Amino acid sequence: MRETTPIHRGGVILLLFALCLANPAVPAAEAVAGGETPIVVPNPGSDLWRAVRQREGATAEMPGTSQVKGSDSGTLIDARGEQWRRYRMERLIPAAGWILGGVLIVLGLFRLVRGQVPIEGGRSARRILRYRMAERIAHWSMALLFLLLAATGLVMLFGRTLLLPLLGGESFGRLAVLSKGTHDIAGPLFFVAMGWMFLRFVSRNLPEPGDLRWLLEGGGMVGDRHPSAGFFNTGEKIVFWLTVLGGTLMAVTGLLMLLPLLGADRFLLQLSHLLHSATAVVLMSAILGHIYIATLGMEGAMDAMKSGWADLNWARQHHDRWVEEVERHGGEIVEAGEIAGKAGQETSRDSPGASA
Repeated sequence: MRETTPIHRGGVILLLFALCLANPAVPAAEAVAGGETPIVVPNPGSDLWRAVRQREGATAEMPGTSQVKGSDSGTLIDARGEQWRRYRMERLIPAAGWILGGVLIVLGLFRLVRGQVPIEGGRSARRILRYRMAERIAHWSMALLFLLLAATGLVMLFGRTLLLPLLGGESFGRLAVLSKGTHDIAGPLFFVAMGWMFLRFVSRNLPEPGDLRWLLEGGGMVGDRHPSAGFFNTGEKIVFWLTVLGGTLMAVTGLLMLLPLLGADRFLLQLSHLLHSATAVVLMSAILGHIYIATLGMEGAMDAMKSGWADLNWARQHHDRWVEEVERHGGEIVEAGEIAGKAGQETSRDSPGASA
């Protein structure tokens, strides 16, 4: 008998593999062409994995046995994974796109209709101390980290749909890897910066009489009336607590996804992904409004966070109760020309009405 060479053995193996993956429609088409009854050749590989995936108890409720110890290690295939993938691609990502796109459209329309809120009576020649250096550093550290996290998170969320067709597989792959690594590093840093900001500003973001009225009157963005407010108005307090609570939730869920060896099973990881993404979309929507007001929406709103000093007329218009408190306690209100000299004299002691 002729001995089978390695090449022949390889050919037999490839032939058997091809038969296993063959499309059953091919022999059926040939049979139909000859007027015979179609013969369907079952795919043993498909039947095997279909039985494994769709069998009763395929999920973690009836796990198998494995020498690997860990969460879900006894589950060969979890059918909920495909359900989650479809939900993410067909529900979560489109909903996030509609929400963020809708916020941008609303802000654009509001800008066209309302325009920028001016300082009544024009800018003053006097300035009032609003933020010390440590407070500005805390704010900008957290703000820059948030923008970095938002940018990299959007790449991971929408990149396959929007960027992959434009950049191609290789370029998008590099961008996705860079975004993932940057996101994983910036996340813990953001949580630290948020804790610093919380300690500096929490005392000024507690509920006060008049907060509800400010909210009902639209914060002065609708109409010509500017409701009374303290150091922070109700809108700023809402953004503060959304950032603190939402940022904490994102930190916890992000840590579970970053370190699955902590013991989270597949369902908890999927839930963490959902909560992380949904919270991020809510926070980005709120921060978009915050950025709009500070830049395009309100004259003079950004001054204090850049230099520490706010225009006195702006402060009286939007934070009248705080200005009254500073004046009552002899706080720092100076001529605009004196700010340069004051910049180098900041001490660790905050002025009355402007302390953390």
